[in-house]
Amino acid sequence: MITVLRAYLTYLGLMVALIGCFPRGELAASNLPEIAIANGPRSIALDGLAEKVQDQIGLFQLKEVRFSRPASVRARERSHAFGPGRLVNDALRIGRNIGAELVVLVGVPDFERTTREYFSLGLPYPLQQVREVKISLRLQLIVIGVAKGRILREYLGPIIEMDRTESATAPILPIDQDPDYVGVLTLGIQEISSYFANWLKTSYTLTEASESNYE
Repeated sequence: MITVLRAYLTYLGLMVALIGCFPRGELAASNLPEIAIANGPRSIALDGLAEKVQDQIGLFQLKEVRFSRPASVRARERSHAFGPGRLVNDALRIGRNIGAELVVLVGVPDFERTTREYFSLGLPYPLQQVREVKISLRLQLIVIGVAKGRILREYLGPIIEMDRTESATAPILPIDQDPDYVGVLTLGIQEISSYFANWLKTSYTLTEASESNYE
């Protein structure tokens, strides 16, 4: 009897030790509602935008939700254009496939870079040809509720503009190396990420997550 009791106590000790080794935070996180952020619709998609928006939203430390792995979303969004009449259905397929409660599409509906050269008389480029560069950009997001099967929120961000004057002899940079393009894109990402995080905090009902109550 004593031998059996010792064996049983040893077994309990091992179980307690094993349970203590489990990453409790990860186990808890696995039960949180999941959000998938995708690039789309394809006609206005920008490579890398979804990851940047997800990273920016992550700065708001939304502890009530978790985000789908970007690699999993990228692998699935390639086969979906999110085109007219297909946007919701394509988003629902991705959401159901990876188990997300929300699918958030981010894109660039408006972008323009214009240049104009003229002869400058004053500073900082007196008596020489100069180039004026103007860049404007606007981002948008569309939130689709998987359980409800419809668009829950659409947001079109403000137009963000930057301009500069440079010597006309300076090379015209590729768009992704243009400092003003990087600047307006960064501001656009911060703006829509802030909007989404605030909307999520005020509209998301964790206790009714299974019903996707985002009204």
